[in-house]
Amino acid sequence: MKKFENQKLSLSNGIELIVPNNVYEDAESVEFILNDNGTYSILIKNIEDIQSK
Repeated sequence: MKKFENQKLSLSNGIELIVPNNVYEDAESVEFILNDNGTYSILIKNIEDIQSK
């Protein structure tokens, strides 16, 4: 059985994120927050650089 190396998230607002599993599972790198209104926020932490591809 092949272990997946990335998590691909398709969000309801059209945003797609591809996150390496080691980052996805690290609370110091990414946080999924359940808001009071039932929606989610995603906090991506400790970003040094952003590149558009």
